[in-house]
Amino acid sequence: MNTLYSQEAELSVIGAAMIENDQVAELAEIVRPGDFCAPAHRTVWGGIVNLSRDGKPCDLVTLGDHLEANGLMDSVGTFADLAEIARAVPVASNGAHYAEVVADLAQRRQLIGTLPEAEERIADRGLPTADLITELQGRLESLRRSSRHRLLTAAEYIGDEFLSPFQRRHAGEEESMGLPYGLRDLDEKTMGMKPGELVVVGGRPSMGKTAFMMNSLRAALDNQAPMLIESLEMKRPALFNRLVAGIGDIPIAALRDPRGHWDEIDEHIARIAYPVTQIKNADLYINHDTPRTISQIRAQAKEIYDRHGRVGLVMIDYLGKVKVEGNYKRHDLGIEEVVAGAKAIAKEFDCPVMLLSQLNRSLEQRPNKRPNMGDLKDSSAIEQEADTILFLYRDEVYNPDNPDNKGLAEIIIGKQREGVTDTVHAVSRLGHARFEDLAPRRYAEEFSA
Repeated sequence: MNTLYSQEAELSVIGAAMIENDQVAELAEIVRPGDFCAPAHRTVWGGIVNLSRDGKPCDLVTLGDHLEANGLMDSVGTFADLAEIARAVPVASNGAHYAEVVADLAQRRQLIGTLPEAEERIADRGLPTADLITELQGRLESLRRSSRHRLLTAAEYIGDEFLSPFQRRHAGEEESMGLPYGLRDLDEKTMGMKPGELVVVGGRPSMGKTAFMMNSLRAALDNQAPMLIESLEMKRPALFNRLVAGIGDIPIAALRDPRGHWDEIDEHIARIAYPVTQIKNADLYINHDTPRTISQIRAQAKEIYDRHGRVGLVMIDYLGKVKVEGNYKRHDLGIEEVVAGAKAIAKEFDCPVMLLSQLNRSLEQRPNKRPNMGDLKDSSAIEQEADTILFLYRDEVYNPDNPDNKGLAEIIIGKQREGVTDTVHAVSRLGHARFEDLAPRRYAEEFSA
């Protein structure tokens, strides 16, 4: 006997829907056809949902005709069998309760279904145990369903979700600024990286995407928030070189080859202490294992959340290196899986997620090589999910002989849900893994004095 099957619950959902057709939309949000254990019930529920979507009434006659017309009646039996299924409902008003029971039992059956494959993976001693745990966490989380909430009017939300936060910001009890990018003009135009937002940073090679990420991380370290860096492009030692160089304003080359910069080595060593101390004191987690799926990245964010009670920032370098879990025939669907997963991480842990992305090579053929939204690889998913899209452009890469563009960078705000689109100019010092304000505040204050 299957203890994870309730005939009463399945029949009650179907009967309730047929007695009160207005319930179908609500019940269909809770339970799917595949959640029914009995094949006949699965077929009948699919028919009910299809009739409801078409705006047609659902009773014995219309449902029977629908199943007959689609060649599905044989899987149910006879019309008398269909009538017996539709008749068994204790109280129509309890349909939602029974739907929750059906959905819960289906989820439990799915969990059991994962065990044989999990046992097989665990028995493979060639796979690292830590990777297995992360992989299994990702698989189990993929089975989790979002909680169903009662539909509320806007009046019931506006106090907690608008008025109270506004009053706290007005009173100075809550910061309006999210995590900073470390560039004054960009922070002013975007209000930083805000909780729950997906920030996509796009650029062609040599534009400084990783340096920009390190620049943002350098600024965010002061907020004492737990942070996760998924460095799928670069190994951890190279990332440490860039982070220490950026914080200490030290040439990366001097960290790679100290003896090659002997004349300045004492100065560089003196500057190393502060960034090393800052990194040691931070709740900073850097993973450089590849390949990684978005579920595995999510599992690591969950581990940080369980450890600290929050996640301050997740950074992923970069989109094209995240392994796709689904078996898609179209590349853009795989990109959609990763981007949607990154956005889900931002929403679940109420933290900003920065996702770096390569741009299409085709922009190299244009006279004006400044990127735009169409240059994002498989851009539809990115455009849809991202809250902020930033493009990095350094004209000196394409016009190295022009003395007027040396060390200059443009940060193009291609999309911002709650702000302007604009271009911010900055200084690029990639040899030190830094971007800096074009006119530092101290200069502006001196000139205005």
